[in-house]
Amino acid sequence: YGFDSLKLYKNYFLGVRTNGSNPVWRSIYKVTKDGKVKELAIGRSPVVSGNSIYYVAEKVQKYGDSKTLGIYKMDMDGGHKKQVKKADNNYMGIAQVRLCGGKVLVQINGEAVSKIYMIDLDGKHKKLLKEFILVG
Repeated sequence: YGFDSLKLYKNYFLGVRTNGSNPVWRSIYKVTKDGKVKELAIGRSPVVSGNSIYYVAEKVQKYGDSKTLGIYKMDMDGGHKKQVKKADNNYMGIAQVRLCGGKVLVQINGEAVSKIYMIDLDGKHKKLLKEFILVG
């Protein structure tokens, strides 16, 4: 598969590629302008803040889609991975992550309800901003 969620930085871009068919997982890659490709992490939704990449970490399952582990951060070369916030146990997983100044906005979806939280970059001080019912 090709890359999606492309983010362009200095001399490279970050992209997410979906792998497999059963199981299915996503990987975050760094691609330099000379064409070198490096897998940084298993996950999705990478965003850069300073010298760190924040992303939704996943674990490959035996069958089906990968399991969401939570929000992690790593350095620009994929090292020093650290969990910032674990996914809520009552919810299926993290749908989106966005940076807003010095805060992280996180949307977590359940079977019928979605919540949007604002979290400090270090994972502390979580505040619920909005809870709404999913239609479908």
